[in-house]
Amino acid sequence: MNPQLAAFLNDNFPDTKADLFAVFIERNCRYAFKSGHLGFMTPFVWMFISSYEKLRRTITTKRSLTSLIQLEYSGFADATVPICTFTLRNEFTGETGEFVSLSNFRGADNQPLKTLEAVTNPNVDYRYTSCSSDFSKIPGSPIAYWASKKVRSIFQKSKTLKEIAEIKQGIATANNALFLRIWSEVSFSNIGLSFKNREKAKESGLKWFPYNKGGDYRKWYGNNDYLVNWENDGCEIRNYKDEQGNLKSRPQNPDFYFKESITWSFVSSSKFGVRYSPPGFIFDVAGSSLFPSKDYIYYIMAFLCTKLSHEFLKLLNPTLNFQVGNISNLPVIITTDDGKFKMINEKSLECISISKTDWDFFETSWDFKCHPFLTYKDNATTIEEAFGKWSSFAESQFNQLKQNEEELNRIFIDIYGLQDELTPEVEDEDITISKADRERDIKSFISYAVGCMFGRYSLDKEGLIYAGGDFGEKYRVNNGDWEINVGDEWLPSSVRLAANNIIPIVDGDYFEDGVLERFVEFVKVSFGK
Repeated sequence: MNPQLAAFLNDNFPDTKADLFAVFIERNCRYAFKSGHLGFMTPFVWMFISSYEKLRRTITTKRSLTSLIQLEYSGFADATVPICTFTLRNEFTGETGEFVSLSNFRGADNQPLKTLEAVTNPNVDYRYTSCSSDFSKIPGSPIAYWASKKVRSIFQKSKTLKEIAEIKQGIATANNALFLRIWSEVSFSNIGLSFKNREKAKESGLKWFPYNKGGDYRKWYGNNDYLVNWENDGCEIRNYKDEQGNLKSRPQNPDFYFKESITWSFVSSSKFGVRYSPPGFIFDVAGSSLFPSKDYIYYIMAFLCTKLSHEFLKLLNPTLNFQVGNISNLPVIITTDDGKFKMINEKSLECISISKTDWDFFETSWDFKCHPFLTYKDNATTIEEAFGKWSSFAESQFNQLKQNEEELNRIFIDIYGLQDELTPEVEDEDITISKADRERDIKSFISYAVGCMFGRYSLDKEGLIYAGGDFGEKYRVNNGDWEINVGDEWLPSSVRLAANNIIPIVDGDYFEDGVLERFVEFVKVSFGK
């Protein structure tokens, strides 16, 4: 919109000014006679997103939706767009409307066929009957035509999440390339982990601190990849201005930085991924966070990881953008059954622990200790045997997490009284920890071995050994043999380090300092000849 058009809309269409298609709907309603009929094809975002709430309230209280068809994203052959078609009466009559959801039928060819099927057969499971007045029973008045009476009642009678927890957006840096890093890109000695408040972080003099930034769909724990420059209490970010001296960044809600929290990914490609965040993290908009009291953090964590929360969110906003407002309006029932409450907390803690163990088995975690082949080696004398033991452990963890999630679903379905609408079963694809994978895990073992060759890791000491700082404080050569500093003692290093910080990779003949010979040597040391 040019400035002239934007000003005109601001004066004449204040409730719909953000988008021309919304203005178009309002203007046509003004054109039509009272009780007249109107028909539209528009994006379906107006049905759910908060910026269209005033338009929804007008439609659901002053007019009557008489029919609506919500197309699947690929409903047109040449475009992927969120489209709906709908008709309405230009007054509120109290009549019901017919609604058809084509979301589960992919492809342009399916859309007309399934629509005609719904027209001729009112009993298909993707056709619904609902009254416009019902939509106001859910916060934000989303056009959630598939919601049952029981679910609407839950929204009306329950407390919302915002009533029992603080829900906040964090930093908008205005320049992530300048202020953010993947944790492995900086010296580990300049990273501040587990600080519980801004004051301690400032006093440390450190520059980089953990940063919740959303990420892929993952539940319970993980996606701890990023750091943010919060040196001297974020001095650079808090003073990041344009040439006119206007502040570009938005360091919002700083009083909540470093606090224990629950975080989620703002944008998702699949489902709602909620994770526990221990003390020490700052957060941004894409990694928005909520802060319950200590008594409820694991209970709420469990609820948000159940089927129920995802189904409720689909009613509030099924566009896969999990906004703070949507999360705030989730209905929360705190059970008064002490036994159930205790079990929920215990299961929640166990799920977090299992997911953290899984996350930390990969070098991409800053809490990585040792490769799982060596952690679960026991008496194995070959890599194949070690892989088998690791595979058994990973399988048992996966099954335990799935069992826990199904039990939590069962408990919360009972608490909410939704036994007739939901089942507790969880699909394997929705469990977000890893089973063993032969190719991936062998590659990661080679990667770990190379890390040991360079001194990043060691067979003689768990965790990161050298990742920036003074190399001489970690390793030394004594009479031609490498030694590692373990505590206050220098002990022989099991692995020979790359003296020149170079390991050749060659095609063909072996030679003593090549990566292949060194890897064979590593396997002999770690598993025996």
